[in-house]
Amino acid sequence: MDLILFVSGSPSIEPDIRTVQYGSVTQRFFGAMAVPGGWSQARRVGRDPPAAAPDDWRLPPDAVMCVEVVETEARRAHRQVRVVDVNRPGDDRPLVERWITPSDVLPLLLEPGGRRLEGVENFEAAKVRAFLRSPSGPLG
Repeated sequence: MDLILFVSGSPSIEPDIRTVQYGSVTQRFFGAMAVPGGWSQARRVGRDPPAAAPDDWRLPPDAVMCVEVVETEARRAHRQVRVVDVNRPGDDRPLVERWITPSDVLPLLLEPGGRRLEGVENFEAAKVRAFLRSPSGPLG
């Protein structure tokens, strides 16, 4: 294995946009709303969303962008990349147990020899290209 990109997916539940009442004002919001003097939880009117199906899983948009950049730049550099979701590793659980610690910042691109590129802010194409320039042997 040449490169591993660790990401963190989650159940795909659309935000529960609820209708709330605050005084005489009705607003739509995502869980809290602005009120004079700060933010406040408000009385909910409506239903909670249904639970996600077991196979209804997604990556957040910033992680999708990171995967696309890494796959594109790896292909250009003739490198192989394996994408592993740390929350659903399946057969890749040994990789997660070996390489991921609680202090790691995801997404995390791991290169042979243990070199790492961490955090969404580091996944610009130029930074990924620079990271990929010096391979150091197979991972496993």
